Amino acid sequence: MREVKCFALRNLSSHEINECLPWDFPAENLAKVPPDCFADKKLRDKWANTPATVHQMYSGICGINPNLRISKENPPHDCWVVPIDVDCKLTRPELDGALERMGDRKPNYIETTFSGHFRLVWILGRPINFLDRADYAKYLLERLHELLPYRQVPNIDEGAVTSATRYYTNGCRWEKIHDVPVPADLVLGWEMGVSKKFSFHGPELIEIPLEIVAPLLKEKYPRFADWDGDFVVDSMGPTFWEPESTSPKSAIANTKGIRSFAQHAEHHAFMSWADFFGVPFVKEFQTKQMGAAVDGIYFDNHQFIYKNLKGEWMFDTTDALSRHLRVERSISDRRPKGANYSPLDEAIIHIRNHGQIASAGSFAFYPKGLMPYQGKRFLNVHTIDVLPPAPGPQKWGDNFPFVAKFYDGWLTSRDALDSFISYAAYAYRCAYNRDPQPGPVSYFIGPPCCGKTLNTRYIIGALFNGYAECQDWIMGRDSFNSELWQVFIWALDDNSLGLDQRTHRLMTEMLKRACANQAFRSNEKYRAASLVDWAGRILASCNDDPDSLRAIPEIGMGNLDKLNLFRCVPTRTDGFVFPERPVITKILAKELPYFAKYLMDYEIPDRLLTPEKRYGPKVYHDPSVITEANQSSQAAGVGEQLDEWMRIYFTEKHPARDCWEGTAYQLFKSMMTDCSMGEAIGRTSADQLGKMLPVLAMKGFDIKVHGNELRRLFTICRGKRYPKNGAKPVAETTDNPYTK
Repeated sequence: MREVKCFALRNLSSHEINECLPWDFPAENLAKVPPDCFADKKLRDKWANTPATVHQMYSGICGINPNLRISKENPPHDCWVVPIDVDCKLTRPELDGALERMGDRKPNYIETTFSGHFRLVWILGRPINFLDRADYAKYLLERLHELLPYRQVPNIDEGAVTSATRYYTNGCRWEKIHDVPVPADLVLGWEMGVSKKFSFHGPELIEIPLEIVAPLLKEKYPRFADWDGDFVVDSMGPTFWEPESTSPKSAIANTKGIRSFAQHAEHHAFMSWADFFGVPFVKEFQTKQMGAAVDGIYFDNHQFIYKNLKGEWMFDTTDALSRHLRVERSISDRRPKGANYSPLDEAIIHIRNHGQIASAGSFAFYPKGLMPYQGKRFLNVHTIDVLPPAPGPQKWGDNFPFVAKFYDGWLTSRDALDSFISYAAYAYRCAYNRDPQPGPVSYFIGPPCCGKTLNTRYIIGALFNGYAECQDWIMGRDSFNSELWQVFIWALDDNSLGLDQRTHRLMTEMLKRACANQAFRSNEKYRAASLVDWAGRILASCNDDPDSLRAIPEIGMGNLDKLNLFRCVPTRTDGFVFPERPVITKILAKELPYFAKYLMDYEIPDRLLTPEKRYGPKVYHDPSVITEANQSSQAAGVGEQLDEWMRIYFTEKHPARDCWEGTAYQLFKSMMTDCSMGEAIGRTSADQLGKMLPVLAMKGFDIKVHGNELRRLFTICRGKRYPKNGAKPVAETTDNPYTK
């Protein structure tokens, strides 16, 4: 038999799911069940719902998140196994007779429940796909008898069959009938057949809901008040439009009209809504229904945009849209008698006129659907949501021990961890609420194999349901970058950059832009480029050797307020060990919903909040990283050259001067003409030197920048580093011709 899946709770109050095979649940567990549960249903239900109970309550249906039970927030995804409850006690001969009538489609197992009833369990050759919709799941389950002949058994619990949220208490007593699952092609054929009749987009055009016509019938026909009970589909009442008809149950209602079986209604046996209220009424309703049928379809002057049955946005031509409207929205392409156009033509023209938008693009974690942007109508086609948080309040590590243990010893201080958790909580809440706010770029510096990738890709990336590698975009190498705007998390590795001075400057500017500016151009193959807003987070991993530290943006010039600099501990001393990757994946699948809930409710400490709140919590800078980054930066090398020039200039050549003044080019020329410095400074251009001088001014050099729109002048003073050795101050002079 092929591998199958069932999904179990330990009790009916729990939410965490574990995969199982219920027929393998040890029979010894029956002895652990309180004896009263077998005879008293109330006591059995109380025991099953007690949080301390440890048993197996299983289902053959899996949710979108397979680790959490089926709920409104976690709708059904697919079905592997079908349990059917017999709601009365049958003798075994009675059951065997029913099984014989099922022919070759008998159940695979028979389970005996606590109450002594039988439960029939079928294994499917392929899972039933519920398209992640609770209403579609209910529709299919209501027609399951067309696939499985369980109605050969009397007193089936039909309510349990049609409920996707039902979990069955394992009776621990199982009998295998056979190993052959329901053939896969049979399951697929049944699913295709029944799904054709499901209305994904509302009622068909020729039908009118009964609640709309009921008050109109009551107003026009006084005898309609004699209709017994609710006026719903298949309900019965009098033939109220025929005065001579007296039978109280001679007519039956449906959404197309009312069918009468009364003798006096021989010529009006079926009354359509046009018969009751006239053709104009029906046309008006059809017009309104047409609006509902084309709702959610947009046109950007190039393509039509709409969602398919899976909730995915489609970008289609007129021909493809026509097929969609005919097949999935039941709009006819036949021209009515005497008309020049069909309902399909009318629908397409309506979409062109009323569904026009400026553009469609993925605004990651902004509100879904139509949104105003730059004074125009844009369509946000982003459909990803964050990993849903688990229910109930969470304490640190209670239901996510591995995650908590990893983070407890990962960074160099408790302040660093508090800052990181505040950063992650703020970002998660922004994305969860679909109200993204900009945030800093976060660097994680540490030796190889210390958990940087685990943090970025497997924990934070998973919390936001995906991440994208952004180095090609940062380096300007990405022509088609649409995947970046689908996710909230970008990952950046220092070993993927290959930095030289030019690319380092480019990287610094692009990171500043991604952090401070939200408007970007999205390019996708076969679609026109469009503007989108992105306010996600960039997580960069950096090794701690001097060469790798060069990947950190230049510290200064307004960059620090856009950077988090975290250092990872080089060696764990708390006993934490990284499991193998498959083990980590399984652990995180269970723990991350609870970690998400912890972040959702986390209260950021007041000491970490900024008054401005432009980027959320305060940024964190590990002091040792600041020092090492400065030492490894391009500015550090230029600073060493400048310091040597100052020593020569103020102690050997011009010991009486307090300052030097001139342009960056004049300084470059002065340094080049010194025989001892020419070779070293030759690796730096005058333009690069001019860009580094303001940075060095922020790092402690006594440098002032002034001038006008035509030229920029620098004043470099000897400061405390090179005093005059007791010489008296003299009037400042300069070789700069512009100041003579």
